[in-house]
Amino acid sequence: IPGFFGFADLGGITYFHHVREMLEERCALYGMKPEVHYVSTVPTGSIRMRAAQLYHEVAATATEPDWPIHLIGHSTGGLDARLFVSPNVSLLKTTEAEELAARVKTVVSVSTPPLGTPLAFFFNSLLGQKLLYLISLATIYALRFGKFPLSTVFSLIGIITKLDDHLGWKDNIVDQFYENLFSDLSGERMVAVGEFLESIRSDQALLGQLTPGGIDLLNAAVQDRPGTRYGCVVTQARKPELGSLKDIGLEPYKLASH
Repeated sequence: IPGFFGFADLGGITYFHHVREMLEERCALYGMKPEVHYVSTVPTGSIRMRAAQLYHEVAATATEPDWPIHLIGHSTGGLDARLFVSPNVSLLKTTEAEELAARVKTVVSVSTPPLGTPLAFFFNSLLGQKLLYLISLATIYALRFGKFPLSTVFSLIGIITKLDDHLGWKDNIVDQFYENLFSDLSGERMVAVGEFLESIRSDQALLGQLTPGGIDLLNAAVQDRPGTRYGCVVTQARKPELGSLKDIGLEPYKLASH
């Protein structure tokens, strides 16, 4: 289950690169042959909407009634899984989630913010929302090519410098940047990327929900399901310092992430 502004497959650009193969190989060591499915999601839609989308994906793929279901959620995807599995949850117009949720044997979250993140306060601001859109562009590009050319970095910096003056923010600047990044995509793939980015522009309900206060309310409402095992994979980045920058090298995308 993808996380914050995540996706399954975006015109051939995959969010979980090689994850299916890795899971199948690891499970084979224990004599298991799972069916691995990636979940299409709403990149920055509400957790409730994302959990409803998860329900529809599970309903479409877990068609054998006796097969157990295991959920692995990356980042916000872990919150989606917890809400979906919570007993008797109400997921928008979805009223039949209980039957499928009862078949979930394990919920594993990877790099999920179980107490929220203060960073959500910034991205919920006008400036943060604009930057989020640009970060989405950068992430898609990095997933596609594995790196950022310096010319792209300079273009991105040029746009960001204009964000301090909200009157200087022009959509045509971003559109031009978008065209330059993905000019070699086919028409169908270009449409897929465009629709994904438009969904980020039009629905950012997730930003307010990921604040510590928003997640505190979620934790008060969500219950663990009896008989389902829960596990969390916790990750930690190195503290930014001169030594760590030296180890990373001069790759712009890695430097920016660090």
